[in-house]
Amino acid sequence: MKIVSLLFAVAFLFSCNNAPKEVKEEKKEKAALGNNVVDKIIGAYLGLKDAFILLDTLKINQATNFLITTAKVDTANIGDIVVKDKLQLETDANQIITIAEAIAAKKTIPEKLNIFKDLTEFVKPIGALSKTQTLYVQNCPMAAEYSKDENVYWVSSEEKIRNPFFPKTMPGCGVLVDTLVMNK
Repeated sequence: MKIVSLLFAVAFLFSCNNAPKEVKEEKKEKAALGNNVVDKIIGAYLGLKDAFILLDTLKINQATNFLITTAKVDTANIGDIVVKDKLQLETDANQIITIAEAIAAKKTIPEKLNIFKDLTEFVKPIGALSKTQTLYVQNCPMAAEYSKDENVYWVSSEEKIRNPFFPKTMPGCGVLVDTLVMNK
């Protein structure tokens, strides 16, 4: 009887040995998908910021529409991001969509910038979930016309200041205020 039990246990272990590999592969795929969602949203935001730096209304409109499309997140299938982060991601993505739709509704670049400044609040927590890139939160104290609290922030993929609020007159105006180190 002991031999049968031992054989059964060995057979059970070998038969289940494949399951962890499959589960690991599925987790890797879902983790990559989750990170892909985060990186796509960040990439779309950075594209919009860069369009403002170019002062190109057509590119701003295209980037805004791309951000709206990209931020539509299905959190049920985004992988190993912890539940509270999935909920935060979904909440922030919905806010990004709302703000981007408001940007799209405006006609002039200054009107669009006045709303763009509000995106950073919701992009920062998403950027903190990134496992592939370090992001930089920057501030322009001179952009008070765009904010009641006289602090206008944006997220950048580089430390070098490229001010989307004054790209012609003060392109380097600003300071680095925070670094969102990639979450490994």
